[in-house]
Amino acid sequence: MISKHKTGLIISLVVFVVLFFVSYKLSRLISDDAVIKTWIATYGYFVAIFVSFITGFKFIVPVPTITFLPIFVSAGLSPLLIALLLAVGTSLAYIVEYAESRKLLKNIQNKEALSWERRIIHWKQKHPALPILFLFLYFSFVPLPSELTLPIATAHYRNTTVLTTAFLGHCVYNIFYGTWILILFRTL
Repeated sequence: MISKHKTGLIISLVVFVVLFFVSYKLSRLISDDAVIKTWIATYGYFVAIFVSFITGFKFIVPVPTITFLPIFVSAGLSPLLIALLLAVGTSLAYIVEYAESRKLLKNIQNKEALSWERRIIHWKQKHPALPILFLFLYFSFVPLPSELTLPIATAHYRNTTVLTTAFLGHCVYNIFYGTWILILFRTL
């Protein structure tokens, strides 16, 4: 029997592949339709932030926002600027999750959770930069970073530190994977 975690991973992968090919087909359609191309060229930057904010909540839409890059690029928008705006929206969603996780931690009465919190705080006191460095690397290379929200919230980092780390990590992720997605789309 497949575990609940593996089932979720399989579903996320299937959704990603389907959206990838939908994105590919839409980008081809957009490049041929002047009306849609003009609409996306006009409103695309705002739409990019909105879409990335919604998909930034991984429990709602478990898909990396960079999947939508070809749609915006096919309308003539700057790939680098879109990648940065996708990072802004995703980072804003993460900071909302982070703030909610900190509120949730105040209500946890479980001794095991409190033990986990003490370990994270001890780790932060011993090596203050390591949890943030780990968070940056995680955001930079893993498409589903929401799993770290609660553990990082236990360390009680300032919101600006977490937001900056999330933004920079999402920028690296979007630029790195966005480049490969655009190369793949050009070869298809």
